[in-house]
Amino acid sequence: MTRARAGSPWLTGALWLLAALLALRLGILAGQSIEQPAHGFVANYAAGRIIIEGQDASRLADDEWFVAQVQRFEPTVVDIYGANLPTTAVFMAPLALLDYRTSRALWTGISFLALLLVLAWLVHTCRLGSVWAPVFVSLALWSQPVRENLSHAQTYIVLLCIAAVAWSGFRRGVAVNAGAPVGILLVLKSAGSMYWPMLAVCRRWRALAWAGGVAVAAALASVAAVGIETWRVWLSTTRTLTDSASLSVTAYQTQWSLLRHLTTPDARWNPEPLFVRPELGNALVLLAAIALLAVTARIVWRSQQHDLTFAAFTLLTLILSPVSLDYHYALALLPIAILLARVGGRPTSLPVLLVCAGALLIAADLPYRSPRLAAGALSLLAYPKLYGAYLLLGVALYYARRPADEAPAG
Repeated sequence: MTRARAGSPWLTGALWLLAALLALRLGILAGQSIEQPAHGFVANYAAGRIIIEGQDASRLADDEWFVAQVQRFEPTVVDIYGANLPTTAVFMAPLALLDYRTSRALWTGISFLALLLVLAWLVHTCRLGSVWAPVFVSLALWSQPVRENLSHAQTYIVLLCIAAVAWSGFRRGVAVNAGAPVGILLVLKSAGSMYWPMLAVCRRWRALAWAGGVAVAAALASVAAVGIETWRVWLSTTRTLTDSASLSVTAYQTQWSLLRHLTTPDARWNPEPLFVRPELGNALVLLAAIALLAVTARIVWRSQQHDLTFAAFTLLTLILSPVSLDYHYALALLPIAILLARVGGRPTSLPVLLVCAGALLIAADLPYRSPRLAAGALSLLAYPKLYGAYLLLGVALYYARRPADEAPAG
């Protein structure tokens, strides 16, 4: 990537000061959150404790029983294990050897440090210019998805670091570095689902083999800790995941949620859709996902724009997953950095405005979960992070169609 155009030293200095202040603010908020009840980390911790204590791990999918386990550590919190893989619980088991507050404080500290390191690495690798570097870092430190990750001690900042390793291997053509992290993302949090078709479309067969090998090896190794019955129950639960009407609420910033929210009524979760056409909604969910994946695959099939390809499939992961919540969107920092590096050399161009608009829609703390936006046509306003991902994907695919030597500096 070429370095973006330099800006005024005074402006650059002011922006770096802003970034430093935002880092201090975020660190303080993260520290204060450790003593506050929150869902997220506690579910992962409880799952790890179940393994440490030798309890029946197949009951992770028993929501009523699992809520009781969570409330051993956060008495006021109701949280379930959901669709997380059994390997997630195995991964959390070492942290569960510590008491809950110590473990949460340690994970929050690791996540905050990982955030600073991955931001520095992205700035360096993307060669962001003197103005765009502090703009990007400030956006990340101000971002609501990042704040949610730290306040709930979620895992997606660490997963962002793993995705960055996969991107580094993908762009340099190193199969193990591109593939092994993709396998790790899957077994840790069912993340990075669209990286698998990306590797296939780009004919990275060795990387795909590494991804599959790592995922299978981790799953087999986990059987010793959780038993084969736990995996059987997980497979049974996962098959019915998308049947849940709760996924149509606007907290889920996904294409699946948008289309189901507009068309499929449910007395509890979606009493006032724009249209009562559940069959149409089901068809649109499938057809729109296939169309978006097919268009992306067609564009990148012969593209040599490896960075833009990776950015596009990262965004597809967020758009097409039925369970992308706000904290999942921390992963969008990777494509945002890539796209700023590509378009930032022309600060008044339409692509720059589109990238900035998309980034702001994802990062801003907008009231999309408000009940006022849950009914009828107003629900079209309730998916800002999804729309931001669409904008970024559009820019990525536009430039992916062009030869590398025709792309603008930046």
